[in-house]
Amino acid sequence: MARKKKNSNTFWYILGAVAVLIVAFGFMLNASRTIEFTDYQYLDSEFDNPDAEFVIEKFNDFQCPACRAAVPTLTQVRENHDNVHIRVRHFPLPQFPHSAYAAEASECARDQDRFWGMYYVMFDHQEVLTPSTINRYAQGIGLDMDQFSTCMDNRDKQIVVAQDRQVGMDQGVSGTPSIFINGEQVQFGTPAQYASYFENQ
Repeated sequence: MARKKKNSNTFWYILGAVAVLIVAFGFMLNASRTIEFTDYQYLDSEFDNPDAEFVIEKFNDFQCPACRAAVPTLTQVRENHDNVHIRVRHFPLPQFPHSAYAAEASECARDQDRFWGMYYVMFDHQEVLTPSTINRYAQGIGLDMDQFSTCMDNRDKQIVVAQDRQVGMDQGVSGTPSIFINGEQVQFGTPAQYASYFENQ
């Protein structure tokens, strides 16, 4: 019986090792695949509308799958409503190792009027979100890499991310994405729900 158990354990060890190799190979393929960076080369002014009637705040973690799932809905809401401004606040979660780095990178990109370019490229390639790939994305969307690298190396945006997280904690945020409209937390999942809310205000 003992010998049979040992063989059984060996099988599971091998199976686990194979699974790890498969996942690692998948990451390598994703990391090396061609990205159409021209799709992300636009200015923040094409998206931002700070004087809008409705301000949607999204407390965000770039490695959070649910945050990624919310991206198409909020994009559609912004495209369908001229009186909406989306503000992303950073709320990096401890279980995701590169969330804070990604948040700081997006703010360094904002200094070059490219926050939304970084936002979309990082979410579209969330499965390979590491410091090296984030730097690749920054270069791909056309950032001045000397300026970006200085911003990142000096941790210039660490305080911005920390302040956003504190704002979230003060408002009772414990997970991401958490959505607020004009300071009121909402639990909307579809563009129609947002549209109904706007119409009734």
